[in-house]
Amino acid sequence: MAEHDPHAEVATYVLGMQAPDERAAFEQHLSGCASCQSELAELEPAVGLLRDAAPADVPPPSLQARTLLAIEREAADTAEPARERLHRRRRSWLPRLALAGAAAVAIAAAGLVGLRVGEEGQAGTLEVDTRLTGQGLTASARVTETGIGRIVAIDSEKLPVLDNKREFYEVWFVGPGDSEQSPNRVSAGTFHPDERGRASVRLAAAVVPKNYPVVSVTREPRNGDPRNTGPEVLRSS
Repeated sequence: MAEHDPHAEVATYVLGMQAPDERAAFEQHLSGCASCQSELAELEPAVGLLRDAAPADVPPPSLQARTLLAIEREAADTAEPARERLHRRRRSWLPRLALAGAAAVAIAAAGLVGLRVGEEGQAGTLEVDTRLTGQGLTASARVTETGIGRIVAIDSEKLPVLDNKREFYEVWFVGPGDSEQSPNRVSAGTFHPDERGRASVRLAAAVVPKNYPVVSVTREPRNGDPRNTGPEVLRSS
């Protein structure tokens, strides 16, 4: 049986997912562990966003699976010891991925939540402003490189309003050589514009920025297929 690792329980603790006895045991460990105290301080702001956010549109169930797949693809390009560490720690990552995904959805739903980046102590390290165009539509985008991947903030005043039960917009980070036969893209999440076609969303994906330099927005059917099967409506230059 694998040895119990209390350091892997920070995310489940901050999300309130532990049983009372597990919570008490972890709090005893936390009182004397500077590493867990630091990680807890980093996660608590994301939980605050979840409390304050408007009800979120539920993304496709396959979004977490695609995020895990993207991480595994990145790990496959590194040395073998790194791949072994990925599989050994994957179980401890799941609650953190769930927290990060929920926070991204909450920020997108709130719509008006701003990102403070580029300052000491903040997540952002590099920002790039660009335009998304296509099919007579335009949107502004700000891409922020962070320690875990990229955050994209998309704002548009006029997008076609969708039937929420049948369609949604999906944001992708796209790499070189991407095609229908050989896709090379990672989903950052989904969204709907409001009743006037306005959208202000903030989404994130665990990708290496240099490997996925293009931002694309597609119009996807709610058919349960995690792949990009709908037409592209916006694309960065």
